[in-house]
Amino acid sequence: MCWTWIGIRCRGSLADHQRDPEAVAALVRLLTARMPTEGPAYALSLKAVHALGAIGGTGAEQALRAVAEGVDHPSQVRWEAAVELGIEDDLGFDEDEMTGSPVRWQQGDTGEAGPGGQAEADDDGSDQA
Repeated sequence: MCWTWIGIRCRGSLADHQRDPEAVAALVRLLTARMPTEGPAYALSLKAVHALGAIGGTGAEQALRAVAEGVDHPSQVRWEAAVELGIEDDLGFDEDEMTGSPVRWQQGDTGEAGPGGQAEADDDGSDQA
């Protein structure tokens, strides 16, 4: 099933006539409401970011910049907003750090295992336990 909602197309690309600049305000409200509580995948927020990138224009670019530069926003969403604008290098973003890798998880001080219950290796190749 394929459907369009506020300029977000599930499958396929947006046709030029579907890029509605009036959808920018609704997408910004959606991001403001959902991003703080949506994690950890941020699927809807990421769709909204991609829709803003597809819509383009001054309003969409301002909204994307606000997300990319917003230090209180989730790093994965900030990364995607920066990529949509092409400013990820200008902001000094590191892709692995911003998006995380499915293989390498952050352990912190808890000593928790990564995916599959296995502790990840240090940079020197030794296992942490």
